[in-house]
Amino acid sequence: MARQKPWDKHEAAILLDAVIKVYSGEIERKQAISDVSNKLRKMAQGTGYEIDNVYRNIAGITFQMYSMESAYAGYTKVKPASKLFLEVVKIRNEQKDVYDVLLREAMDLAGITDSQDENINKAEHSSNDEKIEKIIQDGSDYIVDSEKRKKEFSKWIIDNGNAASTARQYVSALGTVSDIAKNNGIIQKDIYEIDDVDDIKNIIVKLMETPEFVDKNTTGHNRLSAVLTKYVQFSGDMSFDYKSTRARRGDAGFVIRNREYDDLNMRLKSMAKVYDDAKGFPIEWIHEKLGIAIGIEELEKSLANIPWVTEVKENVYSFSSKAEIQVEFDKEAFVEVLMQRYQHGMKMDSIDLEIFRDTYKDVTGNEIRFSDRDLIICLRNSGVIYKDRVFPAEGIINIDAREKLIEYITENFENGKKVLYYKSIYDDLKDVFAYCFNLTDAMMLKPYLEYICDSDDYYFSDEYISKEKDVELNHSDEIEEFLISAGMPLSYEDIYAGLSHIAKEIVHDEIKSNPNILLNGRENYFHYGIFEFSSEDADRITEYINDDIELECYSIWSWVFEKIKSTMPLFVENNIYLSSVGIRNAVAKKLKGRFNFYGEVICKNGQVLNMADVYRSYAEHHAPFSDDDIYNFAREVNGGVIYFNSISDVVVRVSKELFVSKDDIRFDAELIDSALSTYLSSGYLPIKDVDSFLVFPNVGYEWNAFLLENYLMYYSKKYELMNNGRSLNNVAGAVVKKGSEYTCFVDVCADVLSKVDFKLNKDKALDYLVQINLLTKRRYGDIDTAITKANQLRNRKE
Repeated sequence: MARQKPWDKHEAAILLDAVIKVYSGEIERKQAISDVSNKLRKMAQGTGYEIDNVYRNIAGITFQMYSMESAYAGYTKVKPASKLFLEVVKIRNEQKDVYDVLLREAMDLAGITDSQDENINKAEHSSNDEKIEKIIQDGSDYIVDSEKRKKEFSKWIIDNGNAASTARQYVSALGTVSDIAKNNGIIQKDIYEIDDVDDIKNIIVKLMETPEFVDKNTTGHNRLSAVLTKYVQFSGDMSFDYKSTRARRGDAGFVIRNREYDDLNMRLKSMAKVYDDAKGFPIEWIHEKLGIAIGIEELEKSLANIPWVTEVKENVYSFSSKAEIQVEFDKEAFVEVLMQRYQHGMKMDSIDLEIFRDTYKDVTGNEIRFSDRDLIICLRNSGVIYKDRVFPAEGIINIDAREKLIEYITENFENGKKVLYYKSIYDDLKDVFAYCFNLTDAMMLKPYLEYICDSDDYYFSDEYISKEKDVELNHSDEIEEFLISAGMPLSYEDIYAGLSHIAKEIVHDEIKSNPNILLNGRENYFHYGIFEFSSEDADRITEYINDDIELECYSIWSWVFEKIKSTMPLFVENNIYLSSVGIRNAVAKKLKGRFNFYGEVICKNGQVLNMADVYRSYAEHHAPFSDDDIYNFAREVNGGVIYFNSISDVVVRVSKELFVSKDDIRFDAELIDSALSTYLSSGYLPIKDVDSFLVFPNVGYEWNAFLLENYLMYYSKKYELMNNGRSLNNVAGAVVKKGSEYTCFVDVCADVLSKVDFKLNKDKALDYLVQINLLTKRRYGDIDTAITKANQLRNRKE
């Protein structure tokens, strides 16, 4: 599965445009999501980014559209708005002309013309569920790979803003759900083998009526229903909500009981933050403080089912992790039993107390003579509770590792650290913990440290340990100071290593959002404070930029930087650690009031120009020009990526070597389409098969493949060219009759591949498509889809 790259402003502009169209009634929501997915996939392909079936697919766009709707509405609806989406909405609201340019450039990158945008292909892209349904309808055998799907579900949880530990908890919870469903005859196989949304919802309805599921879900703070909601959303229905499903079933009592439980749990959590007494409080006192309508007996039952509440003695409960149990017992003997027989943890929600009593007697020679309730209390105080299991502390971390852990924490706090994140401790001491097999992850350090440390030494939050109770964190200043003191650009990994006490997610977000932290190269950053830039330097660079703008109406940073290197050696030496990109970003920040920097493009302050505008301007002022001219220009301005759609607004390519102004050529679409019909009356054919132009009308230039490519893409009324992007040195793709059954390029590739006489695989398929000139390069993001469809077509014919 290809790694999903972060969203950028171009993609966000396309998504915002779709949201606005849905709200105005111009397009149905389902179609808008499909259109956005199609455009973003095309954009990635056009820039050479490798994609797979999951990349920006319908399920993912559905999820992101909720976030954009929140940004557009100005408040959270289903999913909170991301910083990027809020920024793009702000641009549209406050600088509509800038947004329009951003959207137009995004369409250029996606290879979408205005007419294509209005009639965007509905069948270009379908969700994984739709593809599976087609396979089933075609009669093919389809087996879901449960292990692969489990990994995809875990990755989906992480991709949608959750930590890896959270993903593991969701996977574990879904495994519990699967076991309950199988034990009660609801399903016969693993739940990961079920990917149909309706089937999953039917399973949920049956689980709601299963006492085992209801009990475990209630005592587990609705953890099981939460993971089912995520699993349905992952499977394609982002609007699904478990609570609304219960309401639709009319199970009012069920809903009310859970609502009351949630309210009780929330109020108890609030009380626990204030009343953290290890000795506990009488149930009557708790009942009075709660202030909600609940009977004493019902409260007693509820408290018994809440894992973090401890009954220290009869009808006295503590919210503290250091609850002082009023039961006298031989703790060393309990620890000995746990170490010998339960070193890898004992599940607290399924303890067979009689077996434990027998085990205790077998190990120690003594009998346990107190009640089951007191026995459970003793067990909870004999080890570390993590994920509903009790572990002997000595079985989690050995003595040597424990000493190094305490030494690490002590030294860091003595050196001025205010907090230590569990994840950072875990990463820094990974060699120390290498043989601590029962230390399953970083978050297990929290209950472990709470167990071994004195209650007055530290305070434990969900993410970190601190010496102060209400510590105020200012990571922004600390990260900035670290980068300034470095005096040079650093990679992500270098920054993480130097700030290991801060969670990676916090460092990452600060780097991305802090305007003083600038990009120097791929995943390489520096602080603006290390940039040396005098007023004389500013004036000189301003002069270079103005000279270019006077001649071309814009400047290109590579042109400016060449002048800087040849005439300003001291400036370059003073910033020796910075790359051209880093210096550009720093200069852009310094000269913000004088110029507008848009990537490599520089224009006057208040003017809006982007790379698409630059190519359009070049074509307008330099036509006619050669392929070498545009190639050299592209290398100068943006590393060689040619904006074909932008220059095609102004010029027509009449041969491999020559581009001329649109004013120099006239196409009679009716006559040319008539000539094309002699080759193609329906369906498609490879463009290379149009190998004679004797019947084509005279247009002032000799007909050839490049002229035909240009005509098909922008002028023909009956035909179009479907391909995987344009090339400076070759013409590839298929001529397709508009309105035919071939609605997208992948359909053409599938049909071609279905007719070959060899067994299909990725390498052979790519080789063949290049050989017949449907592709210009051995690279096509939808090749797997094309092969799947080709095999389906073969099966139908058989």
